[in-house]
Amino acid sequence: MVGRYLPGQQVLAAINQAREHAQSQVDAAAGQLAQLDQETKASIAQRGEALVELARLYLPDISGESVQATFAEIRGELADILANKERRERELRDAFDASLDTRSSLQHELDQVTDKLNACVKERDRLEDVLATKLEADAEFKQLSAQAIDREEELHRYEARVKESQSEAAEKLPAYEQSRLFKYLIDRKYGSTDYKYRGLTRRLDRWVARIVNFDKAKKSYDFLRLTTEMMVAEVARLRDEFEELLKKVEAIEQRYSEEIGLTKVLGEGVELGKKRDSLVTRINDEQERRQQLELEVKALATADNDFYRQAFTRLQQFLGSMNESALAAKTRSTATPHDDRLFSEITALNDRLDAAHRQSEVLSANTQYAVQRASGLAELARRFRAAEYDSSRSMFPPNLDLTEYLSRYLRGSMSIDAIWNLLQQHQEFAPTWAEQHGGRSRSVIDSEFGYVMMRVLAEVAGAVISHSMRGGGGGGGWSGGGRPSSSPAPSIRRPSGGGFTRGRGF
Repeated sequence: MVGRYLPGQQVLAAINQAREHAQSQVDAAAGQLAQLDQETKASIAQRGEALVELARLYLPDISGESVQATFAEIRGELADILANKERRERELRDAFDASLDTRSSLQHELDQVTDKLNACVKERDRLEDVLATKLEADAEFKQLSAQAIDREEELHRYEARVKESQSEAAEKLPAYEQSRLFKYLIDRKYGSTDYKYRGLTRRLDRWVARIVNFDKAKKSYDFLRLTTEMMVAEVARLRDEFEELLKKVEAIEQRYSEEIGLTKVLGEGVELGKKRDSLVTRINDEQERRQQLELEVKALATADNDFYRQAFTRLQQFLGSMNESALAAKTRSTATPHDDRLFSEITALNDRLDAAHRQSEVLSANTQYAVQRASGLAELARRFRAAEYDSSRSMFPPNLDLTEYLSRYLRGSMSIDAIWNLLQQHQEFAPTWAEQHGGRSRSVIDSEFGYVMMRVLAEVAGAVISHSMRGGGGGGGWSGGGRPSSSPAPSIRRPSGGGFTRGRGF
C-alpha cells in the first residue's frame, strides 16, 4: 500500500516546509523594515535640527528661544506618539510570538500523540485478527452467537407484527369506543363475572346487547386490545433472552480481548483519540487568535492607523510656522554659505525620507504578502490535521504534484482553498482490518450481530453492519436503545465512526 501511494504524513511535511519558507521571508522583511525605521527616525531628527537652525537665522519675528521651545514641544509629542505605537507593536509581536510558540508546542504534542495513535491503530488491527481467530475456534462462542442471531431475527419478526397489530388497533378500536351503547355495556362490565345487575336493569342491558351484537363485537374488541398487549409482552420476553445471550457472547469476547491485550490497547487508543481531538480543537482556537493579531499588525504597518494620523496632524501644525519655501528664498538672497549648506542638507534629507517612505511601502507590502502566505499554509496544515489526513492510513496518489501546487500558491497564482479541494479529492484511507476481512467468512446471516462490540465478529459471525446500523431497521438488536441502561458494557467500544477519534483516520 505504502509503495503505491504517497503517505499523508509526507504530504504534511511538504506543507510545513513551504510554511517555514514563507515564515523566513516574513522574518527577513521584518528585519529590513526595522532597520529602515531606525534610519528614518535619524533622518527626521537631523532635518528637524536643521530647520530650527534656519528658523533662528531668518525668522526675526520668532525668537530663538520660542523656536527651540516649539520644536522641543512638537518633538516630545511626536516621540510620545511614536513610543505608543512602538509599545503596541511590541505587545502585538510578543502576543504573536507567544501564539507561535503555543502553536508550535501544540503541534509538537499533536505529532507525538499522532505517532502513538498510529502505533495503537496498528496494534489494534493485529490483535483484532488474533481475537477473530480465537473466537472462530471457540465452539461455545459460535453456538451462542448463532443463537443470538436467530433470536434477533425472531425479535425483528415479532416487532414487525406488533407494529401491524398496533396499527390495526389504532384504526379499528376508536369505532368501538365511540359507540355509546357498546361503551355503556363495557363500562358496566356486561357479560363478565363482575356484572352485578339484576331484574329490569339486566333485561334492558340484554336488550341493548342484542342491538349492538355485543358478544361478537366484544370478541373483536378484546382481540384488538389484548392481542397487541400480549405481543408487546412477548417482544419484551424475547428481548430479555436476546440480552442474556449477548451478555454471554460479550463475556467470552471480553475474556479473550483481555487475555491477548486488546482491551488495554483499545483503552489506550480511546484516551489518545480524546487527547488528539482536544489538541486539534486547541490548535484551531489558536489559529483564530493569531489571525486577529495579524489583522492588527497589518493595520499598524500602513498609514491608515490612529498613531500615524495623530502624528501627521501635529507635524503639519508645526511645519505651518516653519515654511520651507520661505526659508529657501531667504537662503538664496544671502551671501553666506552656511544657510545654503543647511538648506541643501534639509532638501537631501527630504529626498531621503521620501525614498525611505517608498521603500517602506514596498517592504510592508512584501511583509504582509509573506505573512498571508505563511498564515494560509498554517491554515492548510490545520485543516489537514483536523481531517486526520496525517494518519498512517491516509494515502494520496504518487503523481500528486503538491510541490508545484505549493509553489504556485507562494507565487500567488493558486489559493489555499484550491489546494485543499485537490487534497480532498485525491485523499483516501487505507481499509481497517474489519473492512478488509468483513466479507471473508459468511458463517451466519447479515445482522446487527455482525460486529461484536462494534469491531471483531467479521470472521466469526461473518457479517458486516446490518441495516439498522446503516440507518434502517426497526430498532431491534443491541445498538441504540436495545441494551438496558443498567447493563454495563463489558468492553471498550469504538465511537460511531468505528475508530478512536471523531474522524476516520484512526
